[in-house]
Amino acid sequence: MGRSAKDYLKDWYEIMVDKIVIHSEDKEILLALYQEKLGVSMYAFHDKYLLSLGQIARVVRKYKAIGVFDLGKDTLSLTTFGRNWLISNRVVLFNSKRKLHWKKVPNEFKQEKRALDQATLPSIESLSRFF
Repeated sequence: MGRSAKDYLKDWYEIMVDKIVIHSEDKEILLALYQEKLGVSMYAFHDKYLLSLGQIARVVRKYKAIGVFDLGKDTLSLTTFGRNWLISNRVVLFNSKRKLHWKKVPNEFKQEKRALDQATLPSIESLSRFF
């Protein structure tokens, strides 16, 4: 006997998350949409999470293409498939450690630590003499 449609969907849910590159803005938007049943205004993502319009558009385009998002006039919501996909992949999506590549300071920008009582003053040589 062949596999049921439910088995195929289960496999698809598990395979799909491995093929998608997940950024921190993806996680923020997916979590917000999961918590709000009626959908979220796209401006709210910019206002609350300080995401650029490009970041929001990239996330919407990526997840709308696979059927996770439903795009209204100015709101975004999860489809039934999207909610099921999110639940089945919640461990990978929300419990994985984020790569904080922007947190690492390059060596050329590192400086010696100052004592607590030492004043922070600019280098006089680097100041412009013309006002």
